[in-house]
Amino acid sequence: MMFYARLVAIAALLAGLFAGIGYIHHKGVTEGKAEVQQKWDADKLARSQAETAATLSRVKNNERIAEQQALDNSKIKKGHDDEIAAIRAANASPYRLRIPDSVCRGFTSATPAQSPGVGNAPAAGTLALPEEIERNLQDLIQEADTIVASCRAAQSFIRTNGMDK
Repeated sequence: MMFYARLVAIAALLAGLFAGIGYIHHKGVTEGKAEVQQKWDADKLARSQAETAATLSRVKNNERIAEQQALDNSKIKKGHDDEIAAIRAANASPYRLRIPDSVCRGFTSATPAQSPGVGNAPAAGTLALPEEIERNLQDLIQEADTIVASCRAAQSFIRTNGMDK
């Protein structure tokens, strides 16, 4: 019987040993999982914070760029408006358009224009254009100058915003 008692004691000892090993293994796995999860969570938080910081930085940079573009655009618009105002002022001249009378010889409707004042004295050998033709020419001149001013403004916008590269 002693043999059975020793066998039972050895079996109990082995069962306790295996239970202890199982417990230690289980505790190690559980603690390892917790440690890995903790590292994972810390890394995830750090990445999230870095992404948020980068996004805020991009937003601030975009706002700064937008402010600069608005400032540049207002300068371009002001330059365009000033140029258009100068064109209109130049076309509001009291002087009439004139052509040499040699161009109109042979036409009976061409007559020398009368001078309204000393500053608008007709040059010798010239005729004033009919008002409708002069008005149409002035409109075409103003339209062409306005188109050129708009093209200059567009070109300035393109260069200022780096689209010419």
